Amino acid sequence: MQTGKITAKDVKALIKKGKKGVTLNEADLSGLDLRGCTLTKAELKRANLSGANLRKADLRKAKLRKANMAGANLRKADLAKANLSWANLSEADLKLARLKEADLRWANLSGANLSGADLRRTDLSDANLEGANLSKADLSGANLRRANLNKAVLDKINYDKYTEWPDGFKPE
Repeated sequence: MQTGKITAKDVKALIKKGKKGVTLNEADLSGLDLRGCTLTKAELKRANLSGANLRKADLRKAKLRKANMAGANLRKADLAKANLSWANLSEADLKLARLKEADLRWANLSGANLSGADLRRTDLSDANLEGANLSKADLSGANLRRANLNKAVLDKINYDKYTEWPDGFKPE
């Protein structure tokens, strides 16, 4: 598929063909309504998904490195084992999203809503979580080394002895 602006209809047509691992690298999908779409193993590197509605979308094992997902609705989306390293997820709604074992190294999650999210064994090292809402999130086994947790809401989080925190940080 060529890069550039495509429609939700175009994306859904690819999915309906049963094509797994669809390639949409650098595609402009900003603002599209892709609720509930199955994009398992999709190639979305450097794609623009800002403001897109991906509520309940299946993005397991998707490659979203350096994708722009600022302000996207990813509520209840499944991003297990997805590569979101260097992605911009600022102000994104990831409430109740499944991010188990995802790669979020160097991701920008400033102001994101991650309340109730499943972040078990997720790599958040060097991520920017400034002002993010992580209340009731499960951070068991997560790697948060060198992450920016300034002004992050961490009420009622779940973590364990395997959770790695930034140097000097102690959860309350």
